[in-house]
Amino acid sequence: MSRAGAVCASAILALTAVTAASAQTIWTPIEHRLSVNVEALHPRFKLDQGAEASAFSGAVFLTGTIPVAAHGMLVIELPFARSSFADADGSSSNSSIGNPYVGLQVGTGAASRGFVAELGIRPPVVGDNDAEAGTTGVFTDLDRQEAFINNLTAFSGAANVYVHGARAGGRLRLGLTEQFLGQDVVDYETILNYGVLGSVDVDRLRVGAALTGRYLLTESGSFGDRSFHHAAASASMSFEQLRPGLFVRVPFDKDIRDVVPSTFGITLECTFR
Repeated sequence: MSRAGAVCASAILALTAVTAASAQTIWTPIEHRLSVNVEALHPRFKLDQGAEASAFSGAVFLTGTIPVAAHGMLVIELPFARSSFADADGSSSNSSIGNPYVGLQVGTGAASRGFVAELGIRPPVVGDNDAEAGTTGVFTDLDRQEAFINNLTAFSGAANVYVHGARAGGRLRLGLTEQFLGQDVVDYETILNYGVLGSVDVDRLRVGAALTGRYLLTESGSFGDRSFHHAAASASMSFEQLRPGLFVRVPFDKDIRDVVPSTFGITLECTFR
């Protein structure tokens, strides 16, 4: 591993205790329709002088939603991470398939407002040899970092309240995640996940902003030591069944900004009527 890769690998050890994450995020669609969503995210790493990360370092999430009965949705997510760093000591690259997510959404209410509950699991798939790519994946999307941690099984549940108007919408999300880490000796953590999302539609253009947070319930310490928060913004255009978009996220916490000041991404949602 190059020096740049080693810096990122060691940085995750300092942050893992406070950055446990949920299985899905506030950006995950909750509409009752068949859809496929692709997200390609690239973190802007803060590295030593002379070190650089490839533009292809980051994570890709492929998510499918399938209607089940009148008010249910099956959600399947397949994550993928790639790490590619170079500095004066050489270069290194590594790719990894992440821990998949399988869950169920059940909603009540009309299209304009309602309630949606989530329940899901991430089984352990990431191997011990995928550490560098896994580290990159974790820092690419801290809201879904458990997708790239090896020997981790995560169970999650969440409640969503949403409102959709003619030109604006909003969503509140509150949930819990249980993480079980290890094989012979299992360590577990309980995490509170929360977020708020707002969006505005102008013709085909949709712009949105979100605030998200994670709070570790099973450890002691101050609120700042046990939590982290992000602000994110997105813009997308509707072309009938296709919706391409752009995404940017910045952390509030200095210890995270010192590693990844921001993350950028492109998205594409395809719906089938």
